[in-house]
Amino acid sequence: MKKFLLVLFLFLTNEAIAKCDFKTGDYINELSNPKYLSLIEINIPKSSNFTRNAFKIITLKSDSIPKELKKKFKASILIHYKFGKCKYAAKVRQSGDWKDHIKFNNAQVVRSLDIKLADGNIMNAVKFKLLIPETRNGINEILASLILRKLNFISPETFEINTSVNGVKSIMLFQEKEAKENLERNARREGPIFEGDESLIWLSQKYRYFELEPLSLSRLVNDKWFMKGINSQSITLNAYEKLQRAYINYAYSNFEKSTNYTIFPNFLENENFINYHTALLAMNASHALRPHNRKYYYNAIESKFEPIYYDGNVNFGPIAKFLNETKNLLPYSPTEEFVQLLFSLKENKELFYEFSNRVISDVDKEKKFLSSMMQYEKNLIMLNNKFFLKTSKNNYQNNKTETFIDWYQNFQKEKKFSQTLIKDIFSKENSYNARLYSGITKEITTMELAGILSRNNLENKRTVYIPSLKQKKTYDEEIRSIKFEDKLIKLSNTMHIELNKKKKILILKQTTPNDWALLLRGDYSDWQITFNGLTPLSKNNKILSQRFNNYGLTGCLNIYDSLINNTYFSIFNGTCEDSVNIIGSKGKNISFKINNAFADALDLDFSELSIKYLNIIYSGNDCLDVSGGNYFISHALLTGCKDKALSVGEKSILQADNISATSSNIGVSAKDLSIVNIANLKGIDVSYCAEVKQKKQEFGGAKLFLKKNNCSSAIEVGSNSVYITN
Repeated sequence: MKKFLLVLFLFLTNEAIAKCDFKTGDYINELSNPKYLSLIEINIPKSSNFTRNAFKIITLKSDSIPKELKKKFKASILIHYKFGKCKYAAKVRQSGDWKDHIKFNNAQVVRSLDIKLADGNIMNAVKFKLLIPETRNGINEILASLILRKLNFISPETFEINTSVNGVKSIMLFQEKEAKENLERNARREGPIFEGDESLIWLSQKYRYFELEPLSLSRLVNDKWFMKGINSQSITLNAYEKLQRAYINYAYSNFEKSTNYTIFPNFLENENFINYHTALLAMNASHALRPHNRKYYYNAIESKFEPIYYDGNVNFGPIAKFLNETKNLLPYSPTEEFVQLLFSLKENKELFYEFSNRVISDVDKEKKFLSSMMQYEKNLIMLNNKFFLKTSKNNYQNNKTETFIDWYQNFQKEKKFSQTLIKDIFSKENSYNARLYSGITKEITTMELAGILSRNNLENKRTVYIPSLKQKKTYDEEIRSIKFEDKLIKLSNTMHIELNKKKKILILKQTTPNDWALLLRGDYSDWQITFNGLTPLSKNNKILSQRFNNYGLTGCLNIYDSLINNTYFSIFNGTCEDSVNIIGSKGKNISFKINNAFADALDLDFSELSIKYLNIIYSGNDCLDVSGGNYFISHALLTGCKDKALSVGEKSILQADNISATSSNIGVSAKDLSIVNIANLKGIDVSYCAEVKQKKQEFGGAKLFLKKNNCSSAIEVGSNSVYITN
């Protein structure tokens, strides 16, 4: 009986996520397009409490909304599509810092809301805001978010939507929150997210608004990711230390010397922030550059921060006022390639189409788009001619961190504000030691450390970690880097490498089971790349406690943001989570031969790849796992896959001519809004020929087409998914 209940629970967990009156697998493209959304209808059962909460906020004497009035309420949400409805459970609360997020409209209260769905999703978002449009300058926010995504910055899905909250109807701005789903929408792997800490800014009893801003610094947003394991903790701490130094540097420079307007967390390699700053100013969106509005993603693979767009207060007006403020000057110009990309956006038809699909207000969309883009171009010209100092690099961060910390402590004393400052954090087995600036050392748990990083709080006392310039072994000292032509190869110190540039041959050999190599941003077309792992895998070999290492890498061989046309890979005895992991890359006519993979043999993420020939013999998990991209396979021979021969998930599109799965658990798995089209599937000695299902909350069902099915085992189709065969 217990086994039956467990199976039933797992089935319900995977397949009864979405409560819709249609199969999500039938509407994969439509579910990704907001023009098919008609209405978001929200019902809060405790409506009287919800209404009292609103009137308490409205009648406040202060202009800001205190945290204690942002109470969560249970709600049911009915999503009206043009082809059906979905009903989800959720929690809602008041959103926004200021009282412009709540208003009277025709004697009815309209308020901005933060929403977290307990099940299901809207446009793949699980956490999102419904904002009073005026709080974001209306449809300007929609255009800004689209422009930034076209420029490859992390930007939230944003669109207008009709809403009804306990019967009160209004047009609101839907905007997803910074979270795993937002990162994956922008083709980034899950990792630490940070933001400026604004908890001290709105203190009103003893201090003026913003009086304590220099003490605020930063905080971790996704502390649950931090808690997942030792490697995510190591990545987060490494990133947090860098960001805190950048924030205290900014506070010292801006409030003492009035010389810096923005924050540069990547030391001297901040081209992406220079570009981002330029794009925002051209849109008149400098509000997003305020320290407490800044949000960051730490890309562990590239060891750098990336900006996440949030709350720019965009108006696409003239920017002349910025040009007269010397503290706003950027230390050097954006890259020429980026400037050209900015100027090309005005003629981007896809940008206008996406903008039109997201606006439902009664406005002339074409006129609004053209006028905004014309002013945007004028602003760019002004910025490019007058705004940059024309120096080669920004070196303002050469000042010693100790100087900033002394200033910070003196500022804290001057304001008579009490908080505990942590100087160093050292990891122990299953815990951490925190050394205070007072000299005291305290043992803290992982949970307590998460509270310090995310809420600046320990034992209900304000506690801030400001790292010293301690002499310790850094990540960069643990790896080697090889640069040539347009290529950069990073690898663990113990990895053996043989490189023949003339013949385009690269051979990598593990000397320890955790050895890895990263091919970062280069053209590896027509290369022969060989990886030889350790064999056999000894029980004494140390396997990673998480599926990725301290650099966010899951593969023994990792290809990132590269071109691999006509490339041949031969991989033997991979001892990592993935023998090969290819991320954000493009290529055609690629061939793979992979033998004896410890876990997944080949993992493809956020890529556009065409594989000519794939031969995999034995993997401890999946032979081929693809997600978030567009893929084609001519011939694949997949043998001895302990779990799935071919796994396709997370809104991927995969077409294949011939797939042969032998001695595997599942031949083909199509999941999570993926579309899989296979001309010929051959399955021998497989438990299931195929499965088609929804696995994750932020997606929906999948669709599998099999033109010719030469497999006699069962095919399992989930309630939200579609299977079609001749």
